[in-house]
Amino acid sequence: MKIPYLAPAVLLAQALFAPMVSAQTYHEDENGVPLSLPGNLSTLSVKLTISETVGGHRITEAQRTRDLGRGIVYHQDLLRYDAVFNPPEPAPAVLNPFAWNAVATGTNYFVERVTERQDATGAAVTVTANGAHSILKTRYNNTTLLNDLARIYPQRITSTRGWRLVAVRFDGVPSAFDLLYNTPTHVTIIRPGLYFFAERGANDPQPIYIGAEDNRYVAPQLIDFASFETVESGKYVDRFDRTPNNTWDYTLVSDSYKGQALGEFAFYRRVDSGEYLRMRAGGVLNWSEAYDSRRNTYTRGAISGKNLTGPASVFSAGENTGAHESIITGSVSMGKASYQPDLQKYLNALPPVN
Repeated sequence: MKIPYLAPAVLLAQALFAPMVSAQTYHEDENGVPLSLPGNLSTLSVKLTISETVGGHRITEAQRTRDLGRGIVYHQDLLRYDAVFNPPEPAPAVLNPFAWNAVATGTNYFVERVTERQDATGAAVTVTANGAHSILKTRYNNTTLLNDLARIYPQRITSTRGWRLVAVRFDGVPSAFDLLYNTPTHVTIIRPGLYFFAERGANDPQPIYIGAEDNRYVAPQLIDFASFETVESGKYVDRFDRTPNNTWDYTLVSDSYKGQALGEFAFYRRVDSGEYLRMRAGGVLNWSEAYDSRRNTYTRGAISGKNLTGPASVFSAGENTGAHESIITGSVSMGKASYQPDLQKYLNALPPVN
């Protein structure tokens, strides 16, 4: 059972009393105009720390040049601890994860410092290799993610100031089928679960899609989410009224639950056309939901994972390269969601499907 659309009583009632919704039903009116959907929205907060083994000799390029004249040479273990990355775009203000921050700081992380002691003839008589490693901690947060997005859409995002990340869930989406939807430019699908967007404030008319739960869309994905086992506590009240036709009308009177789930977020950073970084942070997430009888929908409470952890790796052509393997720790949270009667701008931002 997935926590973002947990609704035990109403799902049972739909299965017993409601007709099935066709997967081929377009969400538009008789004139082909896309219909909106209501739903809920909350802000997303990402606060992660990336810990990676790097060279313990931290020097600037100027220091390295001076030491070279004194017979001191520095080495990087290119197979495991190559810490220098030079992106074609300017480095963001926030340090890049995986120790790839030499461009921003001017500091390189060398594993080995080699010195030579020479005799009177100038021949080396003693060579000393001094190896050192350390753990470098860098940040990955909302600002980092928005800087990545700005590199994907440079004409749209000229400054990340004022931008925010949001999580959206659409109401009225059947749990068993994909709902087809006509955007102004293409046909896509709407599914249960969370969708993630970046937008320049609440009134931005054109939010940017950045990922979804169980993603199936053709777009640069920055976030993915999945939930697994769920435990919960709560209560519900169902009412069944006999009709004059000797059938039963079902009414969900109340439904409220809270609990914990095992969940995992994945964050992606594009290095070039063939490589990307995948950072996974998972663990126990706290959640809550309550039925709103006035709107006939569920109000999503906060979803909070405070002690998440996981691995980070570089991928090339979809395969783990084994390079820059790191440990991720930190928190990902979404505040209590607010009801939104019209989510059409987010629907129109959905990309086509694979």
